[in-house]
Amino acid sequence: MERQLFVNELQLSFNLRKPKGNKPTGIYLVCRIDGKQVKLSTGVKVYPEHWNKNRQEAYISLRLSELDNRNNQIVNERISKLKLDFFEFKKYLCGNTHNIENCLDILKSYIYKSDYSMRKDKQRVNASIEMLQIVESKDVKESTKEIQLGIVQLFAKFLKESNIPDTWNSINLETLNKYQQYLIANGKVFQTIKNNFGVINSILKIANKRQDIPFKILESGTDSFDLIRNKANKEKQKDKQIALTEEQVERIYKHTPTGKNAEKVTEIKDIFVLQCLTGQRFSDMDKFFCGDYKTDGDIISIVQKKTNKIATIPLLPLAQEILAKYPNGTKYVTFKRSDNTISNKELKKIAKEIGFTDTVSYHVQRGKEVEIIEEPLYELIHTHSARHTFITICCMRDIPKDIVIIATGHSDTKLIDEVYSHLSDKSKGEKISKAFNDKLKGAGVFSASKKDITSKITEQINKHSENGEISPENIYKITSMVINIVSFLVKDEDKDTAIKTAIDMSLSMLKKEVPMETIVDVVISSFKKSNNIPDIIVNDKESTS
Repeated sequence: MERQLFVNELQLSFNLRKPKGNKPTGIYLVCRIDGKQVKLSTGVKVYPEHWNKNRQEAYISLRLSELDNRNNQIVNERISKLKLDFFEFKKYLCGNTHNIENCLDILKSYIYKSDYSMRKDKQRVNASIEMLQIVESKDVKESTKEIQLGIVQLFAKFLKESNIPDTWNSINLETLNKYQQYLIANGKVFQTIKNNFGVINSILKIANKRQDIPFKILESGTDSFDLIRNKANKEKQKDKQIALTEEQVERIYKHTPTGKNAEKVTEIKDIFVLQCLTGQRFSDMDKFFCGDYKTDGDIISIVQKKTNKIATIPLLPLAQEILAKYPNGTKYVTFKRSDNTISNKELKKIAKEIGFTDTVSYHVQRGKEVEIIEEPLYELIHTHSARHTFITICCMRDIPKDIVIIATGHSDTKLIDEVYSHLSDKSKGEKISKAFNDKLKGAGVFSASKKDITSKITEQINKHSENGEISPENIYKITSMVINIVSFLVKDEDKDTAIKTAIDMSLSMLKKEVPMETIVDVVISSFKKSNNIPDIIVNDKESTS
């Protein structure tokens, strides 16, 4: 009777040779074949105290010496490579069932790259396998690597379903165009399509440089590939990336969970609030609870897992209060990826119970069509919302961007700039209204009686902005212009009409893509000329005649 083999049941792990020793010890690759445990040497060593058994990797930490971190990085790179070799081994078994009886020898050939006859006779592996190998060799975070591996696997699935040979010769402009249509037909959103081709193109660039891979970009024509155009409003797309207010964060913290999992849910919401107060990713929060940081008064520094960059964060009183609740660390949350998924689910429940039911509208492009999606706020909350919340609140409190990136660990202000520019229209209106009312209170024509006028202006401009008629970058300029007009160029009884006229003129010229600077000059000049309401009001009919 022929033996059965379930490839998905072939799992590997890494164990220390002497886990309780105090000297560097070897690491074994361990798996079960034919019901028997197999141990293979990885060729690298690690101090037992530096080994993270749960994550199956060596620690990289600010508390370790530079040499220790270097040695541990070598260990982690070797483990990543062995994971790829093991994946290739399983892939080979799937396509070569006649060799199942030689499982152990085949595994050794992949792990040790020995000159086995099987390897000599083996034809070139599929292009998608070599693409997976390229991804595995990248020096990126494990979670990023998993996403990129998934993209390659989806591409391999497309090749199979489309009856396109899984070879480098088949990867050309025609294939990429077909793949884009495949993604569109399967309802993928624009960002997913963009991410897919971003990963694939990066792999093709690496393959192009390798002498052992028969692929050249110029010969394949893939450099001529055109990604579909993003038709969705960029600002409206970003509306899905919600940020909470300080009041909402406080309500989450004060919320008291009930039920049999109350203690666990309390832990989850406390961690989320701590994220909001520190701006850190979920994967870095364990450092706060296990003491893996350096302190300087109320300032702490951690090494971030994703980038290995140092983040320096002021511990606010509430953050200190939360940490004081967990002197021995968290009990339920261990900060694995599965914990992140569970936390996202519980945070949505908490937000719903509290009453975060406001409707959030955002744009999504599926293929070439743009959809307007509406969801309640609580459905959009997840652990990374905390990081966005931290940055947004820093913006609202006018904390300089070069200070914010010290806390978030960003190398530059590019991402921070995006968050700063993506303040909600309401926030922008409130910000400019507050600025004019606070800074110019009691200054002649900008007396307290003008406050209602400023509010009217910001309210009307915000409505047009929400409709997509005024872009976020033009809100300030138009608001400032209209405030100047009603304050200096018209009489009190004509202010309401002047506001509407100035905004209408601006909208009409914006539709014709007139530069903002020109719009300001034209509108102000018109009011100066009439000293009241312009005689000629530019409207859509006149502009087309």
